[in-house]
Amino acid sequence: MLIREAEIFREVASRRSFSRAAEVLNMSQPAVSQTVGNLEKRLGVKLLDRSTRPCCLTEPGRVLLEGCRDLLDGFRELEDRVKGAAGRVSGRLCVSSIYSVGLLQAPTVEEFARLYPDVALRLEYGHPDDVYDAVGSDEAELGLVSFPRDGGSFENIPWQREPIVLAVRTDHPFAAGGSVKPSRLAGEPLVALQTRLRLRRQSDRWLKSVGVDPEISYEFDNLETVKRAVEAGAGVALVPEPTVRREVSLGTLATATLEGVDWIRPLGIVRRRRRPLSAAAKAFCDLLLETSADQTAPGNGESGRTMTADPPAARSKRTAERDAEVAVAG
Repeated sequence: MLIREAEIFREVASRRSFSRAAEVLNMSQPAVSQTVGNLEKRLGVKLLDRSTRPCCLTEPGRVLLEGCRDLLDGFRELEDRVKGAAGRVSGRLCVSSIYSVGLLQAPTVEEFARLYPDVALRLEYGHPDDVYDAVGSDEAELGLVSFPRDGGSFENIPWQREPIVLAVRTDHPFAAGGSVKPSRLAGEPLVALQTRLRLRRQSDRWLKSVGVDPEISYEFDNLETVKRAVEAGAGVALVPEPTVRREVSLGTLATATLEGVDWIRPLGIVRRRRRPLSAAAKAFCDLLLETSADQTAPGNGESGRTMTADPPAARSKRTAERDAEVAVAG
């Protein structure tokens, strides 16, 4: 089997879609279909059941997918070692992210493209379950999530700890004081995320711990819409502080800190356990961690309120270790 055939089959099987695989591989859909068809003819077995939508793997297809993953991981490691010996990082990297985190990473993505022009980086957005599905199926090598899982088939790299603040309209009474006791949220209309999302469920627990039974005015499936509703006067909202910095700087929203509580949204970089990271993924992880360290440095104003998951000294040591790993072992 050719490496390219293995790569094409893995994308189709992981994404359960010829069209999505073609888009990622920058190929035409007929070319992708022909490659898989030729592979089936040569092996003498059906690898995909095309009678369902989306298509699904047959038992021989599942066996081949696991083998393709092992084959491609080994080949990528070899490529990384060879290119690392010459000081190069290249290849393709797909990162899946929840909306509220990924939308804030544009400067990091631009910096990564500048530092590693030979890496084709693709950043995809979805809800938390979509991110875990993408990482678990090898559609994405890394996932950016809140309240990250660390167990089973996933491993978490702690990244940031975002303080929760109260977002309000600039003409709201809470905007003037700069801080508010959580108990004062009783009776306030609250714009919230849907209950299937982890931040909403955690927010409900936080409010319950201070004796507040929230009056939910609207529920949405993403923080961007929550913020628009607050701007429109639909209520107030509990949001991670970094997600509302743009609105505060534009003067469309104000924030109040929450007195006497330490409500935090942790962020993590998740990966598939026991799958070696590519040199490109290691470099992207390091840049995310280093960018977080820069944002928390003294003198960086409002952005200094975001807390990193571990001290800069520990992160610098880890970065050095990863640099050595890329250079020596890929």
